[in-house]
Amino acid sequence: MTMKKSFEDLNSSTLPGLFDGLSASDLQAFSQTLMQAGLEAQGLMRDMVMSHTAAPLQMTRPDPFGMLETQTRLATALARNPQKAGHAMMTLFQGWMNLFQSMATGQELPKDRRFSDPEWSANPAFDFMRRAWMLNADWLNGLIDTAASELDEETCLKARFLVSQIVDAMSPTNLPATNPAALRAMIETGGQSVLEGLRNARRDLQ
Repeated sequence: MTMKKSFEDLNSSTLPGLFDGLSASDLQAFSQTLMQAGLEAQGLMRDMVMSHTAAPLQMTRPDPFGMLETQTRLATALARNPQKAGHAMMTLFQGWMNLFQSMATGQELPKDRRFSDPEWSANPAFDFMRRAWMLNADWLNGLIDTAASELDEETCLKARFLVSQIVDAMSPTNLPATNPAALRAMIETGGQSVLEGLRNARRDLQ
Protein backbone atom coordinates (compact mmCIF):
# COMPACT_ATOMS: atom_id res chain seq x y z
CA MET A 1 0.00 0.00 0.00
CA THR A 2 1.38 3.43 -0.94
CA MET A 3 0.88 7.01 0.12
CA LYS A 4 -0.39 7.97 -3.37
CA LYS A 5 -3.99 8.45 -2.32
CA SER A 6 -3.11 10.92 0.41
CA PHE A 7 -0.86 13.03 -1.81
CA GLU A 8 -3.46 13.18 -4.56
CA ASP A 9 -5.68 14.92 -2.02
CA LEU A 10 -3.28 17.87 -2.14
CA ASN A 11 -5.24 19.04 -5.18
CA SER A 12 -8.05 20.07 -2.83
CA SER A 13 -5.67 22.02 -0.58
CA THR A 14 -6.36 25.75 -0.62
CA LEU A 15 -3.11 27.09 0.83
CA PRO A 16 -0.83 26.79 -2.24
CA GLY A 17 -3.25 28.78 -4.41
CA LEU A 18 -3.34 31.73 -2.02
CA PHE A 19 -0.14 33.11 -3.54
CA ASP A 20 -1.61 33.04 -7.06
CA GLY A 21 -2.22 36.50 -8.45
CA LEU A 22 0.10 38.28 -6.02
CA SER A 23 2.22 40.87 -7.77
CA ALA A 24 5.87 41.61 -7.08
CA SER A 25 4.85 44.67 -5.09
CA ASP A 26 2.41 42.55 -3.04
CA LEU A 27 5.16 40.08 -2.20
CA GLN A 28 7.52 42.91 -1.30
CA ALA A 29 4.92 44.44 1.03
CA PHE A 30 4.32 40.98 2.53
CA SER A 31 8.03 40.60 3.19
CA GLN A 32 8.26 44.04 4.81
CA THR A 33 5.29 43.30 7.05
CA LEU A 34 6.89 40.05 8.19
CA MET A 35 10.11 41.95 8.94
CA GLN A 36 8.09 44.34 11.13
CA ALA A 37 6.51 41.32 12.80
CA GLY A 38 10.00 39.99 13.52
CA LEU A 39 10.91 43.24 15.23
CA GLU A 40 7.68 43.12 17.25
CA ALA A 41 8.52 39.55 18.29
CA GLN A 42 11.93 40.72 19.53
CA GLY A 43 10.25 43.55 21.39
CA LEU A 44 7.78 41.11 22.94
CA MET A 45 10.59 38.92 24.24
CA ARG A 46 12.38 41.98 25.63
CA ASP A 47 9.20 43.20 27.32
CA MET A 48 8.65 39.79 28.91
CA VAL A 49 12.19 39.69 30.28
CA MET A 50 11.97 43.25 31.60
CA SER A 51 8.59 42.64 33.27
CA HIS A 52 9.97 39.65 35.18
CA THR A 53 13.11 41.56 36.11
CA ALA A 54 11.13 44.52 37.42
CA ALA A 55 8.71 42.36 39.41
CA PRO A 56 10.23 38.94 40.08
CA LEU A 57 7.78 36.22 40.95
CA GLN A 58 7.69 35.57 44.70
CA MET A 59 6.91 32.00 45.64
CA THR A 60 7.47 30.37 48.99
CA ARG A 61 7.09 26.98 47.34
CA PRO A 62 8.75 26.43 43.93
CA ASP A 63 6.28 23.64 43.09
CA PRO A 64 3.06 24.49 44.96
CA PHE A 65 0.95 21.87 43.16
CA GLY A 66 3.47 19.05 43.48
CA MET A 67 3.81 18.47 39.75
CA LEU A 68 7.53 17.76 39.90
CA GLU A 69 6.89 15.17 42.58
CA THR A 70 4.13 13.70 40.40
CA GLN A 71 6.53 13.38 37.47
CA THR A 72 9.07 11.68 39.71
CA ARG A 73 6.53 9.21 41.06
CA LEU A 74 5.30 8.40 37.57
CA ALA A 75 8.83 7.83 36.28
CA THR A 76 9.65 5.68 39.33
CA ALA A 77 6.53 3.58 38.83
CA LEU A 78 7.47 2.92 35.21
CA ALA A 79 11.07 2.11 36.17
CA ARG A 80 9.81 -0.48 38.67
CA ASN A 81 7.99 -2.25 35.84
CA PRO A 82 10.49 -2.60 32.97
CA GLN A 83 8.25 -5.14 31.24
CA LYS A 84 5.31 -2.73 31.16
CA ALA A 85 7.58 0.15 30.17
CA GLY A 86 9.02 -1.94 27.33
CA HIS A 87 5.53 -2.85 26.19
CA ALA A 88 4.62 0.86 26.19
CA MET A 89 7.57 1.61 23.91
CA MET A 90 6.57 -1.19 21.55
CA THR A 91 3.04 0.19 21.51
CA LEU A 92 4.39 3.59 20.46
CA PHE A 93 6.53 2.01 17.73
CA GLN A 94 3.56 0.05 16.42
CA GLY A 95 1.47 3.20 16.56
CA TRP A 96 3.91 4.99 14.26
CA MET A 97 3.81 2.09 11.82
CA ASN A 98 0.01 2.21 11.83
CA LEU A 99 0.06 5.99 11.38
CA PHE A 100 1.45 5.78 7.85
CA GLN A 101 -0.98 3.02 6.97
CA SER A 102 -3.89 5.10 8.26
CA MET A 103 -2.75 8.02 6.08
CA ALA A 104 -2.53 5.79 3.02
CA THR A 105 -6.04 4.45 3.52
CA GLY A 106 -7.55 7.76 4.59
CA GLN A 107 -8.74 6.31 7.89
CA GLU A 108 -11.10 8.68 9.69
CA LEU A 109 -9.97 10.24 12.96
CA PRO A 110 -12.05 11.14 16.02
CA LYS A 111 -13.78 14.51 15.70
CA ASP A 112 -11.94 17.42 17.30
CA ARG A 113 -13.11 20.99 16.72
CA ARG A 114 -9.50 22.21 16.78
CA PHE A 115 -8.98 20.37 13.49
CA SER A 116 -12.18 21.49 11.76
CA ASP A 117 -10.29 23.34 9.02
CA PRO A 118 -10.50 21.19 5.84
CA GLU A 119 -6.77 21.67 5.30
CA TRP A 120 -6.10 19.16 8.10
CA SER A 121 -7.50 16.46 5.80
CA ALA A 122 -6.71 17.85 2.34
CA ASN A 123 -3.02 18.53 2.90
CA PRO A 124 -0.84 15.46 3.68
CA ALA A 125 1.59 17.53 5.75
CA PHE A 126 -1.14 18.79 8.06
CA ASP A 127 -2.82 15.38 8.08
CA PHE A 128 0.45 13.86 9.29
CA MET A 129 0.88 16.46 12.04
CA ARG A 130 -2.66 15.88 13.27
CA ARG A 131 -2.29 12.09 13.31
CA ALA A 132 1.15 12.27 14.96
CA TRP A 133 -0.16 14.56 17.69
CA MET A 134 -3.12 12.28 18.39
CA LEU A 135 -0.84 9.25 18.47
CA ASN A 136 1.52 10.84 20.99
CA ALA A 137 -1.39 12.16 23.06
CA ASP A 138 -2.94 8.71 23.34
CA TRP A 139 0.42 7.19 24.19
CA LEU A 140 1.17 9.69 26.95
CA ASN A 141 -2.22 9.07 28.51
CA GLY A 142 -1.58 5.34 28.18
CA LEU A 143 1.60 5.68 30.26
CA ILE A 144 -0.51 6.68 33.25
CA ASP A 145 -2.73 3.64 32.78
CA THR A 146 0.41 1.51 32.62
CA ALA A 147 1.70 2.86 35.94
CA ALA A 148 -1.68 3.27 37.66
CA SER A 149 -1.31 0.15 39.82
CA GLU A 150 1.83 1.64 41.37
CA LEU A 151 0.34 5.07 42.08
CA ASP A 152 -2.16 6.35 44.61
CA GLU A 153 -5.38 7.96 43.39
CA GLU A 154 -4.24 11.55 44.02
CA THR A 155 -1.01 11.04 42.09
CA CYS A 156 -2.94 9.49 39.20
CA LEU A 157 -5.27 12.48 39.06
CA LYS A 158 -2.35 14.91 39.10
CA ALA A 159 -0.54 12.91 36.43
CA ARG A 160 -3.59 12.93 34.17
CA PHE A 161 -3.97 16.68 34.65
CA LEU A 162 -0.27 17.23 33.91
CA VAL A 163 -0.39 15.10 30.76
CA SER A 164 -3.55 16.86 29.57
CA GLN A 165 -1.78 20.22 29.87
CA ILE A 166 1.26 18.93 27.99
CA VAL A 167 -0.87 17.35 25.28
CA ASP A 168 -2.94 20.50 24.75
CA ALA A 169 0.20 22.65 24.64
CA MET A 170 1.73 20.33 22.03
CA SER A 171 -1.25 20.64 19.68
CA PRO A 172 -0.12 21.86 16.23
CA THR A 173 -3.12 24.22 16.22
CA ASN A 174 -1.33 26.33 18.85
CA LEU A 175 1.54 27.36 16.57
CA PRO A 176 1.05 29.74 13.62
CA ALA A 177 3.50 27.79 11.48
CA THR A 178 1.51 24.55 11.88
CA ASN A 179 -2.00 25.99 11.91
CA PRO A 180 -3.55 26.25 8.42
CA ALA A 181 -6.13 28.81 9.56
CA ALA A 182 -3.36 31.05 10.92
CA LEU A 183 -1.28 30.58 7.76
CA ARG A 184 -4.26 31.37 5.58
CA ALA A 185 -4.99 34.54 7.55
CA MET A 186 -1.34 35.56 7.34
CA ILE A 187 -1.27 35.18 3.55
CA GLU A 188 -4.68 36.76 2.96
CA THR A 189 -3.83 39.81 5.09
CA GLY A 190 -0.31 40.19 3.75
CA GLY A 191 1.18 39.39 7.15
CA GLN A 192 -0.95 41.93 9.02
CA SER A 193 -2.63 39.24 11.16
CA VAL A 194 0.77 38.21 12.55
CA LEU A 195 1.88 41.80 13.08
CA GLU A 196 -1.33 42.80 14.85
CA GLY A 197 -1.27 39.66 16.98
CA LEU A 198 2.22 40.46 18.24
CA ARG A 199 1.29 44.09 18.89
CA ASN A 200 -1.74 42.98 20.89
CA ALA A 201 0.46 40.63 22.92
CA ARG A 202 2.81 43.51 23.74
CA ARG A 203 -0.13 45.70 24.78
CA ASP A 204 -1.36 42.93 27.06
CA LEU A 205 1.95 42.98 28.91
CA GLN A 206 1.72 46.69 29.65
